[in-house]
Amino acid sequence: MCGCHWFTLFGHAALIVAPLTLRFHTSFLPFTAGAEDIYGIKLRMSDAFKTPLAVVCSLALASNPGFANPQGMTVARGSASATQNGSQMTIRASQNAVLNWQSFNIGAGQTTTFVQPSSHSVVWNQIGGQSPSQILGSLNANGNVVLMNQNGFFFGPNCSINVGGFVAASAAVLPPPSAGGSFWSYQGPPPDAKIINYGEINVQSGGSLFLIAEGVENHGLLSAPDGQLGLFAGKEVMLNDRPDGRGLSAKVRLPQGSVDNSGRLIADAGSISLQAQVVNQNGLIQANSVREHGGVIELLATDSVNLGANSVITANGDISSASSGGKITLKSGGVFSDETGSRLGVRGGPLGGNGGTVELSSENLGSVASRLDGTAQAGWAGGRLLIDPNTITIGNSG
Repeated sequence: MCGCHWFTLFGHAALIVAPLTLRFHTSFLPFTAGAEDIYGIKLRMSDAFKTPLAVVCSLALASNPGFANPQGMTVARGSASATQNGSQMTIRASQNAVLNWQSFNIGAGQTTTFVQPSSHSVVWNQIGGQSPSQILGSLNANGNVVLMNQNGFFFGPNCSINVGGFVAASAAVLPPPSAGGSFWSYQGPPPDAKIINYGEINVQSGGSLFLIAEGVENHGLLSAPDGQLGLFAGKEVMLNDRPDGRGLSAKVRLPQGSVDNSGRLIADAGSISLQAQVVNQNGLIQANSVREHGGVIELLATDSVNLGANSVITANGDISSASSGGKITLKSGGVFSDETGSRLGVRGGPLGGNGGTVELSSENLGSVASRLDGTAQAGWAGGRLLIDPNTITIGNSG
């Protein structure tokens, strides 16, 4: 048994709003920060869909003034119990428990807490219905929480998630073959959904944090210190146990769709990976070294990797000890583009340490406008820049 877990993920972006019976049979374009004030968040959409989208959002919010905690739990495998005390829901679940939910929303001011046997335990949550899950309150767990909703997820600006490990995916679940098994397979119809995060999601040191859908947007904070953090868009994503037993790992086999980051991704001494057909980066991606443990960052796309003017990607050395910089890899099967103001940093620590490595690989790099910093203190080696294009133009503005 290889311990592999498969997602089948493809489709188009879906509208992330409160539950509605009204549905448009048109593929809406992704939201980005912008014009319309919906649910306390500024959203911008294509002019072609602006009016119907605003109408849908207004109707949804008017008919759903708030959400409670998750509802309609049944236990498909293992054992679990749920208790409600005011705004607090507590779920005690056995290792590898599989839970089915009629809906899985957490309203503002509401808290859902999973109590699991250990920090390595996994609880699987299959979410039914026709609506995306809206997480606007708090979710806590001492172990790993997996959420599956084919309609997608919206994590609001006041959302707070603190768990051992976390996976959210727009895929149907085929549960593990046995309560003690370590093989998971995810299969389902083409999801018409996205995952959008404006909140704060934290996993424990060494844990794993993955958002997996046809389209993933991060405008908030995702943190996985000394762990693995991934935003993945693809037809097939393989999820398996990490060899060190500290959580899950994931790898995209057939990239498709887009990943957009305008928020903060932080995994010091860990790894961060963005993989899709198109990767757009205009926020902070940080995997700095902690002592001798260097960070690794990779942006991989089949079509294009695009760095905006506000993009900051750092895998610098530790500021408190002699420590070398880490590694940043940017690979595109098509186009690589960046704007003036973008920064890439793999410098050695201020107390010593070599500079790290930046690798740029693309069919056509065009021009490189980002500022690269691989400096090191006297007596230490500077960083390395590896370039693998067919054609490249290097400007003097960086």
